[in-house]
Amino acid sequence: MRPAVFAAALAASSSACAVEQAVELSYGLTYLDSATRGSLPIATRNTCEGGLRHDDGSYEGAVGWANAVQKGAYGMAFELTPEFGLERVCICWTRGPFNNSESIDFQVKFHADDGLGPEQAPGYPGTVLGAVTARAENVPQFDIDGMGMYAVPLPEFARSLSGRVHVAVLWQPFLFRQFFLCNDAEETGSQLREVHEGYGWSDPSSQWFPVSPMRPTYRAMGTVLYGNAIFDAGFEDALLFNGFECGSSYPGCD
Repeated sequence: MRPAVFAAALAASSSACAVEQAVELSYGLTYLDSATRGSLPIATRNTCEGGLRHDDGSYEGAVGWANAVQKGAYGMAFELTPEFGLERVCICWTRGPFNNSESIDFQVKFHADDGLGPEQAPGYPGTVLGAVTARAENVPQFDIDGMGMYAVPLPEFARSLSGRVHVAVLWQPFLFRQFFLCNDAEETGSQLREVHEGYGWSDPSSQWFPVSPMRPTYRAMGTVLYGNAIFDAGFEDALLFNGFECGSSYPGCD
C-alpha cells in the first residue's frame, strides 16, 4: 500500500503570496506554489534570455524533495537538431522558507531517451550521455525574492548531442535542504497549453516517474538551452521541433 499524501500550508513572512508546500511520501516529492498562482520575480535573468525552452518565460511554482532524500533529480526532454551545438544551460532555482543555506552544489546530467518508466513505459531518461558539476549562489527565497536563473557552461561533449535528450538536475536534498527547481504552471484544470512532462527520480529507486500526475498544474521545467545555432538557421529548426515559431523575442530570430 502506498503511503498517503501529506500537505501543509505555509504563510509568507513578508509577501502577499503565501507558500503552499506538499509532500508525496511515496517518492519524497515536494512543491511550492504562490497562493495566487501568479508568476514570481526572476533574478539574474539577463544572462538567460531567449534560448530553447518549453516554458512561457514565467514560473508560478517549483518542485523539490523532502529533506530525508539523499539524492534526487528532475529532468525534461528536448529535441535537438545536429546543428544546434549545445553550449550552455540555464537552470532556475529557488529556496523554501526553512532552508539551511543560500547556495547549492548540483549536477546537470544528460540522458538518452532509452529509459523505461512505470509499467515499462518508454520515453524516460535512460543512458547517461554526460554530466557537469555546477554551483548556484545567493539563491532567492521563494516567498520573499522569487527565483533566480543560473547559467552553466557545458564541456565539448554537449556540442554533439542531438535527437531527444533529457536534461536533468541532480542534487542532495539531505545536505541542501529546501531547494526547488522552478516550473511553469497553469490553473488547475486548464488545458490551454501542452504539458512538457517532467520526470523525477530519487535514491534508491532505479526508476523515473512522471511529475504531472501528482502536480496537475505543471506545464514545463525552468530549464533553458543555448547553442551555437542561435546565430544561424539551425536555431529556427530547433525551435520548430519544440513547437515554437521563430520570433523577435528569441536571439538569432529576425
